[in-house]
Amino acid sequence: MCRDESRVLVTCDLDFANPLVFDPRLMAGIAVLRLPSTPGPTDVAAAIGSLLQALELHPISGALWVVRPDRVRVWTPPPDDQGR
Repeated sequence: MCRDESRVLVTCDLDFANPLVFDPRLMAGIAVLRLPSTPGPTDVAAAIGSLLQALELHPISGALWVVRPDRVRVWTPPPDDQGR
């Protein structure tokens, strides 16, 4: 549904952190929140805060972001190989 509506997918499901299975180039972006095994409201708020700060600085479109409360790791896929 996110792809159909051009919305960024924000999830805690680590399966979406695999760009070979879920190609972020086909999406408006994927943000996977990495939280402790038993997260509290403070953990979730810190991760969302990191995500919002990163969004102010960089576009997420077509990229995979792994968001932790203290940092954001950005994976941008290589451009499609047009020669194949």
